[in-house]
Amino acid sequence: MEFQRKVGPKGQVVIPKEIRRLMGISPNSKVLISVEDRSIIIKTENKEPVWQFMRLFAKEHGKRLSIKEIKRMKEAEYEEGWGEARSALSR
Repeated sequence: MEFQRKVGPKGQVVIPKEIRRLMGISPNSKVLISVEDRSIIIKTENKEPVWQFMRLFAKEHGKRLSIKEIKRMKEAEYEEGWGEARSALSR
């Protein structure tokens, strides 16, 4: 996702609505700004990484999921992974 924006007279740039919504940025949110290899990096304060994950997960799977549903899915993946590891070790 890439957008082009003009820099205002005070050096201000508006973060596009789509990005603000995706990253959970609202008025008075704090962001971290850094420079890496001639690029400006803007990061959110990851206070709500679960909500960001849920938005991305729901978008990828085309549906809304509750935290309980996601937790069950992650636990099942974890158990499945350990089951494979246990069977490999027992051989």
